[in-house]
Amino acid sequence: MTMNEMIDQYQPDESDDYGFALVGRLLNWLAEHYREQPSLDAIAQEAGLSTYHLQRLFTRYVGGSPKKYVQYLTLDHKLICSIRSLVRSFV
Repeated sequence: MTMNEMIDQYQPDESDDYGFALVGRLLNWLAEHYREQPSLDAIAQEAGLSTYHLQRLFTRYVGGSPKKYVQYLTLDHKLICSIRSLVRSFV
């Protein structure tokens, strides 16, 4: 079976919709709170899940762990700040 055939046959269930919506809300929450460097426990509490289920659900939809995503947001912010600082020094 090809990948396209597998995709065509995929039928999401209600838990997929719930998981997708929950991870979407968590992505927004993390974007607002990444500077606080929330722990996995804090993220799980915000989601109303155990850390185990949070890890599984988040990785399923995002492709990486919640902590990796927080690291990405932090590095992205630092990079943007560095670029702004560099631009200001030339202006």
